[in-house]
Amino acid sequence: MSWERNRQNHHPRHATRYGSQTALEFALLYTLGAIAAYFLADWILNRIEAAYGKELPYRHFLFFIILFGLALVMMFFINPPPQQ
Repeated sequence: MSWERNRQNHHPRHATRYGSQTALEFALLYTLGAIAAYFLADWILNRIEAAYGKELPYRHFLFFIILFGLALVMMFFINPPPQQ
């Protein structure tokens, strides 16, 4: 039956279109990457402030920029563009 075959193809244990990584693996990688990016962005911001000598006036904005950049890099490594 076609519905049975369709159901089997969409089972979470089957590989996704990104190679051998499943949706659960993507979720785990993104969660761990987000936690690591948060602490790394905080550490980078603290190093910048230590070099500057005092707390920066728009600290939260700079933290967001650093975190956003780290998130883009993380997404590129976890989910690379498809090969042509």
